[in-house]
Amino acid sequence: MTNFDYDAAVEALRRGNRIECHSKLHSARHEEWDEVELNNDNEIVWEDRGSLLCLSNEDYAFRLIVEEPDVKGAINLILDFGQTDGAHHKAWVLDQVLRALTGVKYQQVIGKFCDNGEYDWDEGIAP
Repeated sequence: MTNFDYDAAVEALRRGNRIECHSKLHSARHEEWDEVELNNDNEIVWEDRGSLLCLSNEDYAFRLIVEEPDVKGAINLILDFGQTDGAHHKAWVLDQVLRALTGVKYQQVIGKFCDNGEYDWDEGIAP
């Protein structure tokens, strides 16, 4: 997986990606990665024992946290509920499948779909 610098990590966090960091000062044998987030000042912070530490120097490497889509869960939703009568129930199945496949990017995907105002997203009604 490719590491990137602080500015690229800030931009990725702004776009809704999950990021983790690693201190470059640690030896290669002790490589721990911890998830980070942005604070209100658009600085990358890391929670250490309950307090937030600001990471703003070149001593850290950053990388994306890549989540695998839940393909098996999506298939099970289709098989379990896909034949339920009613458009509102089928809309629910589609919404649940999209959530399983997009994970934390669900809101971003829906936002782009509805962005131009031409379409609305229907979450449906659970059967």
